[in-house]
Amino acid sequence: MSVALPTEQQIADLHEHLLARHGGLPGSRAGTSLGSVLGRIHMNLAYQFEDPTVQQVAAFAVYAFAVGHPFNDANKRTALALGDLILLMNDEDVIAGEHGIELADRVIELAAGNIGQDRFIETYVAMLEKSQ
Repeated sequence: MSVALPTEQQIADLHEHLLARHGGLPGSRAGTSLGSVLGRIHMNLAYQFEDPTVQQVAAFAVYAFAVGHPFNDANKRTALALGDLILLMNDEDVIAGEHGIELADRVIELAAGNIGQDRFIETYVAMLEKSQ
């Protein structure tokens, strides 16, 4: 299955939009680039997953941005929005608002290192299923 992914520029624009709307420190973090995190997504999709679903791709993208921290600020917000963007680009529903707080809590756990990649992806996909 081919999953549409946003470009590096689209992700940068999404991040800037979030900063403009909710505030935060602009710019990229030294030593980590947006391109390297996006490259990690592409590499893992090519070699780690066998025929991933759109939901798994969105979950892994959220994971990669939450733990990769390519920006000075708003990495978790951008990660969550990126997951939604991938779902929408592929004509899928996003996680319903009533599960939004729970998802945000999981992303905070993820960024803190308290939940692993596989568990996060399972949780994200389960939340998508509950939302429908």
